[in-house]
Amino acid sequence: MPHYLDQTIFTGTATRVVDSEGRALLNGECSRTLLQTVTIAVKQVFSGHLPQTLTFHAGDINGAYFTQKVTYLIIGDQKPDGTFVANSLVTKPVAEAEDDLAFLRSIPKRAPTAELFGGAFTTYPYPHDNVIPIADRRTEGLRLSVKGPAQIETTTGPDGQFKLTGLTPGHYTVQLETDTPTVTGRTQTVDVAPRGCAEINFYIVKPFPTKKSEKQH
Repeated sequence: MPHYLDQTIFTGTATRVVDSEGRALLNGECSRTLLQTVTIAVKQVFSGHLPQTLTFHAGDINGAYFTQKVTYLIIGDQKPDGTFVANSLVTKPVAEAEDDLAFLRSIPKRAPTAELFGGAFTTYPYPHDNVIPIADRRTEGLRLSVKGPAQIETTTGPDGQFKLTGLTPGHYTVQLETDTPTVTGRTQTVDVAPRGCAEINFYIVKPFPTKKSEKQH
C-alpha cells in the first residue's frame, strides 16, 4: 500500500456495472474478453481530485472487476484526458481492506517523516517451478547501505527483512552489499514522501540443486 500513495486512492460504491463482450489480441489470436463500464459513487478520497460520481472502464484489459452495490477501496491512475484506470493488484472490496484503510486514515496524524522497509530473499533463476521468493539463513545479516537525506548502514534480520523509521523524506539509494547475483540488481532508488514509506526488496538468485546424474559426469 504505501508505495501507491502517488496514485489516486479513494473508496466508493459501484452503483452501476454494465458487462459487455470485447475482443483482444492474446498470443497472436483474437480472443473474447469481458469489458465493464463501472459507475462509482465516491465516498472518501485519500489522494487525487475526484467528482462525486466517476465512470470508467474495467474488466479483462482495463483493470479490476467490480460487482454492483459493493463498496471498494480503489487505487489507480487518472490520465491527462480525464480517464481513470483501476490498479487490479491493489483495488479490493473494503471488507478485505481493513489494514489498508487503517493506514490511510492514520496518515494525517503521523509525523512528517518517512519509512523504508523490505528485505533480501532468495529465488531460483527463471524459468523454474519454484520461483516464490523465500527467506533463508543466507539472507540474515546482509549489509545494506542507504544514501540520501540520511546516510545509514543496516543489516537484514533473522527473517531477511529490514525497517528504517523516522527518516527525512526525499530520494534514497539502497545498495545490498553482496557478491551473489540478484534478479533486481544490487542497487535500487526510491522517492519517499512525507508521512509515506516505500518497500525495497532484493531477490538473490539461488543456484539450481545439482542432480546426482550431473555429479557423476
